[in-house]
Amino acid sequence: MIPKAVQNGATLLDQVIPEWFSVIDVESLDLNSPWNCVLGQIAFKGAHLIPEDLQKTFNHRSRDNFTKTLSVLEKASGRYEIGLYEYGFIEEASWTPGGGIDHYGNRRGWAEAIKERENLKIQRSAETQRRLNQTVLAQQVRAGIDAELAVVIVERERREAERQAKIDRQIVELTLATQAQYSLLTTLA
Repeated sequence: MIPKAVQNGATLLDQVIPEWFSVIDVESLDLNSPWNCVLGQIAFKGAHLIPEDLQKTFNHRSRDNFTKTLSVLEKASGRYEIGLYEYGFIEEASWTPGGGIDHYGNRRGWAEAIKERENLKIQRSAETQRRLNQTVLAQQVRAGIDAELAVVIVERERREAERQAKIDRQIVELTLATQAQYSLLTTLA
């Protein structure tokens, strides 16, 4: 189950940096490190994902990767001093059912949130491919219908040309017959 704080943070990232999850290495994810936490990894490996209108904010602060990405989120959300615990960006120790302390709840939550988004991206990609295939198929069907229609039209035009040629031959034959009869009558008269 994804902790509420991590859900908040993932939702905020989705709104500001939609592909953020694609640059997170879950194996090296360490929420207590400004370089290997979610925000640090986005800054280090995902600078190209920062929206153009926020690039200046991203490049302005240069203390560490964590702060760079945090400043982008603050600017985009209009909230300054984003609560790091509130958004699950740092680890918060919690008691386990056995009475021990769990220092990795948010890390596991981020791993789940990333997996969810990767799966959703795969589903969307498959849906996009399915729609593309349907479009191509529809175009092929349309092209097939157009080709069949073209064959019908060409065949109709060929038959019409043959009928017209037959009529023209009959006219020529009648004209020749009439001329022959006129010549015969003129010769007999």
